[in-house]
Amino acid sequence: MRHLLLKKIWEEEQVPMDWIEIHLIKIPKKNGPSKCENYRGITLLSVPGNVFNRVLMNWMKDSLDAQFRDQQSGFRKDRWCTDQIATLRIIVEQSVDYEKAFYSMYRRTSWKLFRHYGVFEKMVNIIRHSYYGLHCKYNTENINPITLDGETLEEVKTLTYLNSIIHEQGESDTDVKARIGKARTAFLQLSNIWNSKQLSTNIKVRISNTNVMTLLLYGAENRRTTTTIIKKVQVFINSCLRNIRNSHWPDTISNNLL
Repeated sequence: MRHLLLKKIWEEEQVPMDWIEIHLIKIPKKNGPSKCENYRGITLLSVPGNVFNRVLMNWMKDSLDAQFRDQQSGFRKDRWCTDQIATLRIIVEQSVDYEKAFYSMYRRTSWKLFRHYGVFEKMVNIIRHSYYGLHCKYNTENINPITLDGETLEEVKTLTYLNSIIHEQGESDTDVKARIGKARTAFLQLSNIWNSKQLSTNIKVRISNTNVMTLLLYGAENRRTTTTIIKKVQVFINSCLRNIRNSHWPDTISNNLL
């Protein structure tokens, strides 16, 4: 029956009227039912129509994928935006820091190592004197600005890329701070849920994991993790759990128990 229906649609190039009729369900998301923006709209579509759309998408997928750029990862099978974030972070981290490249070596130790491994003193002196007054010149007049579609790209210290902040030095503190701020805002917006007496603690934690922790941990697998960053994230998570459990001073509860 389904095959006959899909075949008829394919031949006539027309879909049933039921498939283009959308049922809108409104779900309140915050106080103030008199305002439309306080509702979240969910559309209910025809199930057979969704099946047919899936068939069409499978037919078109291969031909469209061949035309997409390799750099496009969003809304594509087996590709994720976090891969793009990881690639950009690796590029930034692997770029050459000329200051560290020229001044990070303690040269007196090098002369001692040369002598330790039996290098002739005369050769050591020649190498040592070749470093006296060593300096680097950089021609700033021959630098051509990077342009894209005729517009010059601005040099910045931070870049927001796919909702993650990329720092020129490759550090993740700025991104983590912004993530914690977004997660805290989302947590405060759901204060009615945390204060509810009808919901169990397990349900509240599941809601927190879905609506708060996803914001906090987005792109976390691509960040350069330090002890300070881990501590900041854990402090915020513990704070959320204490609020969910309604644990306040002078009541105490260990972090391990949380």
